Amino acid sequence: MRTRLTGGILALIALLLWTLPAAGQDKDQPKNEGPVVHGFIRPDWVIQNVDDPFRDDLRIYHFLSRTRVFLKGTYEGVRYRVELGLSGPEAEIPVSRSGFWGMPQILQDFYADVPFPGVENVYVRLGQFKVPAGAEGLTYSADMPFVERSIAQKFVGLLRDYGAALHAYPSENVSLALAVQTGLGRSIPNRYLPEVFGFPFVTARVQFGPNQGHDLFRLKPMPSGDELEVRLGANITYYKDVLAGHSTALRVWNKEKPILLQSGWNTYIDQREAGHLKAGELLIGGGDIALGYPTAQGALWLEGQVTYGQYKNDFGDVAVTAVRAQATYSLEAVAFGLRYALVQLDDLGGAAVGDDPIHEVTPMLTYRLQKNVKIILDGSILLDVPVAVEDGVGVYVLTDHPEEIGMETIERQNVINLRAAVQINF
Repeated sequence: MRTRLTGGILALIALLLWTLPAAGQDKDQPKNEGPVVHGFIRPDWVIQNVDDPFRDDLRIYHFLSRTRVFLKGTYEGVRYRVELGLSGPEAEIPVSRSGFWGMPQILQDFYADVPFPGVENVYVRLGQFKVPAGAEGLTYSADMPFVERSIAQKFVGLLRDYGAALHAYPSENVSLALAVQTGLGRSIPNRYLPEVFGFPFVTARVQFGPNQGHDLFRLKPMPSGDELEVRLGANITYYKDVLAGHSTALRVWNKEKPILLQSGWNTYIDQREAGHLKAGELLIGGGDIALGYPTAQGALWLEGQVTYGQYKNDFGDVAVTAVRAQATYSLEAVAFGLRYALVQLDDLGGAAVGDDPIHEVTPMLTYRLQKNVKIILDGSILLDVPVAVEDGVGVYVLTDHPEEIGMETIERQNVINLRAAVQINF
C-alpha cells in the first residue's frame, strides 16, 4: 500500500512539473560542455584541551581530512558529476565483525541530471548525491567558512545516499526537490538478503531565493549577486526501516551516520524481541533562513537553521532538536565570523548522558593568500559536552568518538578545540 502511495505521489508531482512554465537558471546552457577536472586539498590541525585524569590534557593532531578531485560536464544536454574523496574519514573502509567488507569508500558524488521531457529546468538526478535536507549539509565542503561543520550536523545531519531525485527550478526564486534514496548511506556493496519492506527513504525540500549560480544540492554561504538576498528553505525526510537479513537498513547505515541512529546512543534501534529486531521510523525535518548583504568592501552573510530528528519503534523513541546560527563577513583577503550551535537530547544516550543541552561556540578568521589558497582558523568551544573516560587510558570526547559511549564512566566537560586548515583549490 505504501509503495503504491509513493508511486502515486511521484506521478502527481511529475504531472505538476510538466505544466510548469519554462524559466530559471539553465535556459541558455550549451548542449555539450566539458568535461573539466578540478579539486581541492584541505589539511587541518587541531589543538584540543580536555580534563584527562590519565593522559595529557593538551592534545595535538594533524589530519588530511579532505582531498577531493571531481570531474563535471554536460553531454547531449545531460549534466554529470563524479567526485572522489581520497583521504581521511571520507575514504576509510567500514569494518564488520568478520573483517573488511565493501570497496574503499572514496566515491562521493556520481550522478547524471537528465532533463525532464518537454520542460525546461526540470531534471531527474540518478546516482549518488547529497540528500536534499538542511542547508549545513548541502553547503559544499570547499565553500565551508569554518574548518568543520557544527555539532548539529553530527547529531541529525544527512549527507550522501544513492537513488533518484526530481529537482526543478520553476522560477529564478523557487527551487524544489523530491528524492527517493536507500537509507543506507553512500558506497554500499550489493547484498541480496531476505527483506521485509517498510517505506522508502523520501526527502522533500522547497527553497525560496535566487537560484541563479546556485545548485539546490550544493549551496554557497554567500550572496549570488550585488543586491540584498534572502533565502528560505524547508525540508522533511521520512523512512520506515527495512528488515534485511539479521539487521535493518538504518542499523547498518554505511557512512556519515548521524548520532541519532548510532546504536550505542539509540538503544531502541538495536533492541530485540524474541531474537528479532523491530523496524523503526525515522523523521527528520527542519527549516533554514539566510540573509546576504553585499557592501562596497565585501559581503555579510547571516544563516540560521533548526532541525528536529526522531527515531521510534515498538520499544520507544529518541529525539534531538538542533539549532545553528552563524554570521560571516568577507572582504577581499580576510573573512571573519561566529557560529553558535545547540543540541538538545531527548532520551538519546540514556541516563548516562542525560538531557542537558550541548553548546558549541565557534569564532573564525580566514586569510586568503591568493585566489585559490586560503588559511582558515577557528575555535570550537564545546560547553557541557559528554565525554567517556576509559580507566587507565584517558578521555574520549563523544562528539568526536560517538562509538565510545559504552564506557562505564560518562561525564560532562567543557572542551576547547583550536583548529587550522589550509585549503588549496585547483
